[in-house]
Amino acid sequence: MVNVSDLAKYLLYLNKKEAEQAGDEAASDIDPMKLQKLLYYCQGYSLGITGRALFDEKIEAWKYGPVVRTVYKEYQGYKGSCIPLDLVTSAPEVDAYVSHIAELVMRDKGQYSATALMKMTHKEPVWQDAWNRSIREGYSMFTNEPLSIDTMKDYFSHELDDEMPPEEEDKLWHSIGRELTHEEWSSIAERASSGCII
Repeated sequence: MVNVSDLAKYLLYLNKKEAEQAGDEAASDIDPMKLQKLLYYCQGYSLGITGRALFDEKIEAWKYGPVVRTVYKEYQGYKGSCIPLDLVTSAPEVDAYVSHIAELVMRDKGQYSATALMKMTHKEPVWQDAWNRSIREGYSMFTNEPLSIDTMKDYFSHELDDEMPPEEEDKLWHSIGRELTHEEWSSIAERASSGCII
């Protein structure tokens, strides 16, 4: 499993790489809230594709969507501002599987704003179930309910399965015992960005 802080830095690295390729090295559109939602989708995609969690840390249901508390504390000083790209000087060490999941999430969800991602998560049963438990048990900023890994696995496996063409589904489910190749991930990500899957 990956350290969630390293995964957060890797997502920021991917954002920096994209900005550099676009010729705008100063551009960043990841604020702390958007980073939280991208972490949530990384965990969800991993659970939906392989049934395995990407990281150990709990994701909690907060008012504005899913949050990993340790990463929240790390970046809370930026509040609603974008996290500066110069914080990332090089790619953090992550294995190929983590890299592929992060790239897929960035291609599928990276173009959305923090607010749009928050609204997406609020419509999903994963956040709703945990948030409703939190309300029933007396919500407070410090006692937010963790999202259920089983609910995440069920939701994302159905989402990916329902919207994925059979040939792509076969590639994913046959890959559980092995990592997908870079070309396979690229093909899946390309289809995702064109709206064909996920």
